[in-house]
Amino acid sequence: YQEALTNTQVGGGDDGSAELRAQLDALKAERDKLKAEAKEAEDGGEGGGIGGAPALDEERVLLLMKQTAEAQDVVNMLRADTIKFELTLSSVGKGPPKVIIQVINQKSNDVVNFEEKEFVDAFAVVKDEHTKLGYAFDGGYPYTVPVQHDPYLMFFEKTFNLGNVLVFTEYLQYFLPSEPDDLNLAVR
Repeated sequence: YQEALTNTQVGGGDDGSAELRAQLDALKAERDKLKAEAKEAEDGGEGGGIGGAPALDEERVLLLMKQTAEAQDVVNMLRADTIKFELTLSSVGKGPPKVIIQVINQKSNDVVNFEEKEFVDAFAVVKDEHTKLGYAFDGGYPYTVPVQHDPYLMFFEKTFNLGNVLVFTEYLQYFLPSEPDDLNLAVR
């Protein structure tokens, strides 16, 4: 299996294949480093994969590498060429490492981390808008990309939950003063 995987071309040519293979080797090295750190931390506990190492789905990683390369091409064609995509690994507990897609704005040095599903969904919208623009150019009719589908907004306006708090607003309805205990609430 490993020999066939090594001999199989991954991209459309030797250039892309070698680059993707180098990225995969770098991710494997990062995975091995994370495994070694986890093994030192757990002091001899049992792992999940061969030899106690968590398994990494190489086919999924190769697919994500292809998608990030395609995403890079699409955003470059849309003149959003300051966006850069990188794959990294994140280890949580004893499970296998998770592949994280880092989206980097090279102009402002902002970095946003996406899980696989989030990245695929955002990229699908950007790719769809690219296709619609291509049809509009070919057909000679005007088309405007909606603001919310702009590549910068799709990849850098990510919302996430920082915490939850319970607030009783009925006091505000009657213009009653807040209780001293309700002035500063604990965020969980």
